[in-house]
Amino acid sequence: MIKRGGRSFGLRLLVASLALSLSLGLSACSGLISAGPDEAKVADYGTYGSDLALELAKKYPYRSAGSDIEAGARDFLASEFKALGFKTTTQKFTYSTADGQSVPSANLFVRIEGDGVERTDEPGAVKKERRQIIIGAHYDVRITAAQGEEARQAAAASETTADGQAEQESTASAFETPTLADFDGIHANASGIGVLYTLARQLKGQKLAHDIVLVAFGSGTADHAGAKAFVQGMGAADLARTDAMYNIDGIYAGDEVYVHAGQNSVLPGDRKNYELRRKLYEATDVFFENKLYTTNQYNLLTNQSSIRVPLGDTGEMAIYREWSLHRSDHTPFDEAGIPVVYFESYDYNHKSVDEMKESKNPTLASTNGQIRDTAFDSTDFLSYLLSNTAAAASASSAGAEKETIDRLALRINNTAFVILEAIKRSSAVTTAVTTTEE
Repeated sequence: MIKRGGRSFGLRLLVASLALSLSLGLSACSGLISAGPDEAKVADYGTYGSDLALELAKKYPYRSAGSDIEAGARDFLASEFKALGFKTTTQKFTYSTADGQSVPSANLFVRIEGDGVERTDEPGAVKKERRQIIIGAHYDVRITAAQGEEARQAAAASETTADGQAEQESTASAFETPTLADFDGIHANASGIGVLYTLARQLKGQKLAHDIVLVAFGSGTADHAGAKAFVQGMGAADLARTDAMYNIDGIYAGDEVYVHAGQNSVLPGDRKNYELRRKLYEATDVFFENKLYTTNQYNLLTNQSSIRVPLGDTGEMAIYREWSLHRSDHTPFDEAGIPVVYFESYDYNHKSVDEMKESKNPTLASTNGQIRDTAFDSTDFLSYLLSNTAAAASASSAGAEKETIDRLALRINNTAFVILEAIKRSSAVTTAVTTTEE
């Protein structure tokens, strides 16, 4: 049973809903195919990233932008990074709301110094440069404590009204859904923070060529205020030495994990700027070369819809492929001209932008497939939903591996692995930087 606002409720998924949800594919079901005896396991990072994400969601569910709970979540994360032996820096900032109020918040970041990147300049001379890569995820949520309390009071009032009535176990086609009293933001974006923490654990004791900056952005749900403050605080020299920004936002509950380049890589018509998409291709190369789908049942897709969409405010049209219209914490870096790699979970396999959604699971029909910023972003609900979806898929597949593993750990670990290996690949590049267009 799952608790909701201090009371229990049953979630009874329809057989039909589960059958339809099989369209998510086995990659969305957390099934694990073990590596063979001669294959080294990859992304075998245990559960410490998912454990941290679960603890963040449980302890600080309503960590909305600028709130005391957001500050508490930041202090919690600082203590966790310090426990790994890292020095943390807090970057305080304020942002303005639509009604002109000034709201305080802060970013939390860790800097891991590298050995220097070998670069070949145009004349052919090789030298080491201090280059950096930024990896970030916001730790706040959009749902406030007041909204959660309102939902709890409404649930209590509903129970009071129902007192004295005979309890009946419904056998109808409906099931009781969660409310904002159940919300904890495990999907968006405790899962992204879990990736950040996993990377910190893996980088401990390592020294890459690049300086690595791990950033937990505050107030990401307030028009990416934390990411904007971070970019504004970098200065021209830091911007110039930044080779890439990786952003992780809500990878847990959407149908598939997608990775994108930035809108700055898009040119009018069918063209693209390859240099600004090279980091994306390094990430997808890691996915394919390590056979992460075959070995770990982790699927990493790029948007291949190829729909024509408006290109910002330029008045031009561009092909919608390998990038996303979604704005997130990568956006300020994208707008600053930095190559970005953006991870999210979604479903782009539709014929129009309007049809695209986080999930086509029919259980989520009331929000048109949206999970983030809704009552569906609940650890208890999503655990129940995804485990039942996985069980149904396994049972319907003859000879399929019956064992399932937690999707949260699977997606956190494999996303972290892709980012880490892509950075190592990037650090090995010694050619001069040139801009090319396709």
